[in-house]
Amino acid sequence: MPQSSSASSSASSSQEETLIQAYNNAYSLVHRAIEAEIFSGDYHTAHNLLRQAISAFEHCIRVGHKKSNERRRAKLQLSTCIERVNLLGSYMHSVVEAKEFHEAEPSPPPPLPSPFTINHEFGNSPGIVFLSMVERKLWTNLPAHRHLPPPSAHTRNPIYLTPLLSPTLPPTTYHIHSETSTRFKGLSWHNLHVKDPIYHQTLYTMSFSTPYDSHKPTSVPQCTMYRGCAYDNICARVTFDLPSGTGSPIRVFPVCPMKIESSGGTMIMDEPDHQGVGSGSKGKGNRAPASWTPRRFTYGNRRFVWRSNTPDIPRRNAPASASNSTTSHSSASASTRSKRSTESVIKMLFSTGSVPIGEELYEIQREHGGERGDEVFEKRLVWGETRAFGPGPAYTVHMVGGLDQLFREYLLASMMATKLIKAFRDRQDKSAIE
Repeated sequence: MPQSSSASSSASSSQEETLIQAYNNAYSLVHRAIEAEIFSGDYHTAHNLLRQAISAFEHCIRVGHKKSNERRRAKLQLSTCIERVNLLGSYMHSVVEAKEFHEAEPSPPPPLPSPFTINHEFGNSPGIVFLSMVERKLWTNLPAHRHLPPPSAHTRNPIYLTPLLSPTLPPTTYHIHSETSTRFKGLSWHNLHVKDPIYHQTLYTMSFSTPYDSHKPTSVPQCTMYRGCAYDNICARVTFDLPSGTGSPIRVFPVCPMKIESSGGTMIMDEPDHQGVGSGSKGKGNRAPASWTPRRFTYGNRRFVWRSNTPDIPRRNAPASASNSTTSHSSASASTRSKRSTESVIKMLFSTGSVPIGEELYEIQREHGGERGDEVFEKRLVWGETRAFGPGPAYTVHMVGGLDQLFREYLLASMMATKLIKAFRDRQDKSAIE
């Protein structure tokens, strides 16, 4: 009997190793396809490798453990591979038709974001300001015209990011689709899929899990973001710095600092000004209700702030702007909100089915704190819309042209994490009422 038990355990271990190897082989095919696209422009090879990857992932899903995270991620990767195969197939067919009719060949679809595209961007995108190189302490690798020394209070003319961004570069736009998967180990998995607005391919996915039973409390949630080319590696991980004494499990999730760790080796803290529990409570040392905006962080030795762009009545006694290129935080809020009057928002709602996404990003020139507010550059770096009704993406996010890929990924992680947590808090409030 002991021998039978030992043999069964050995067979199970062998099957597990075989399954792990099958997953690794499938992901290896995807990585090889990405390399073929970027380094040699060999779309036929990339197409064939992705078709092999589809077969490999389908096999893994059939034989894998139904309730394993590996199988859940494999299903996400399979969906992305199918999208890419269809896209490359359509492109190659268009090339054949163009040659047949002696027409100009169409441009190939852009590659999926990956570590390869980060390096490619650095060598082939002169208009990009590589703030992430400063954040990663690699600014000595930057050419002289891209050098970004840290701003200093003792410098008369410090170099900021916003004035260096080229106005001729178009903004980068993302469509974000929301999906709630089926129950898995007593959890509901919520995914936000970031898609290209032109080719509709999945670029990133952020996942977040909550108890399937809405009446049950939860432990500390964590948001993980993956690139569409590699669901086997985390692109960014968002954890929450809960105040002491919160306890576990959590029945009401507080507004608190977020720690965002990226694949680029950086760790950034997003810190809301007004922390606490519930929309009507006051955070410790704050007079205002708890809110995810304003929310501040430092990146590449520059200071940034997420602030609300929800249309409402402008604040009174807003200070005047300090210069033509900058404006106070309160003044900028008043100016922006006055432009988005209630009538214009209603018009936008019924003409497009969308309203402003709720927060925008600005670079801070001077932080005053208190009632005086901050002096920020007028040019917003991130903005967007959220769908109120009708078909289409849940959110549309725009980022000003000239931001590097790692910085864009960090901003996506910050924005999507707050969207997921806000939805989770609303769900908690609803459960409390029920």
